[in-house]
Amino acid sequence: MLDVRMNRTKKIKRIILVFAALFLNKLSFSQSNLKGYLMPTLSVAYPINKKISQKIDLESRNFTYLNNEYQLKAKHLEILNSTKLRLSETKSAAIGVRYRVELDKNSENEFRLHQQYEWQKNKASIFQQRLRMEERIYRSQTKFRLRYKSGFAFDMESFCDVLNLSNELMVELTKYARSDYEERLLAEAEWELKDKTKLAVGTQYRLSDFTHKPSHNIFITAGLTFNL
Repeated sequence: MLDVRMNRTKKIKRIILVFAALFLNKLSFSQSNLKGYLMPTLSVAYPINKKISQKIDLESRNFTYLNNEYQLKAKHLEILNSTKLRLSETKSAAIGVRYRVELDKNSENEFRLHQQYEWQKNKASIFQQRLRMEERIYRSQTKFRLRYKSGFAFDMESFCDVLNLSNELMVELTKYARSDYEERLLAEAEWELKDKTKLAVGTQYRLSDFTHKPSHNIFITAGLTFNL
C-alpha cells in the first residue's frame, strides 16, 4: 500500500511539473498583448432526480491588467443555467444556456447555448475528457465553437482536497471572419467546506488566436458552490 501511494505521489508530481513547465514557457512569450483578469463565480447546484441535476452560475469578469497597467475594471456579468444527465458512472451529457451583459457600451451582449459530453475510462480514473459545442449569438452575428478539454483530477492528502489540471483546445468559426484558435491551461484547487459547500481557487492561461495574432490572458479564478 505504501509503494502504491509513493508511486501515485511521484506521478502527480511529474504531471504538475509538466503543466508548470508549459505554463512558464508560454508566459515567457507574453511580454506584449497581455491582459489579466479576476473572475469570481457563485454557483448553486441541485438534483432533479437520481440522474438529472441542474446548476446556476453567476459570474463576474474584471480586468486586473490592461494596456500595460494594473487596474481593476469590470468587463462583464453573466448568468448560466446548465442541466446534466448522468448516462453511467463514467459518462454524462449536458445542455446549457448563458447570458452575458457587457459593461462596455461598445461591446454586444451575448446569448449562448452549449451541448457537452464528458467521459472517463472508469470510475477510479484520474484522467477526464470533455467535448463541448457552443453557439454564441449576438445582435450582429452568430459564432460557433468546438472545445475539447482533457485533464487530471487528483485527490490530495494535504493543502487541498482535489487538484485539477487540464488543457483545453478550442476553435471558433463565424461567417464574417477567419477561424480563431485558442489554447487554455488550467490549474485549480478545491476544498470541501461544511454544509455541502465547495470552494475552488485557480489560475488559467489562455493563448488566443495563436495561428495569426496571438494574445495572452491570465485569469485568477475563485468559485463558491452550494450543493442543495
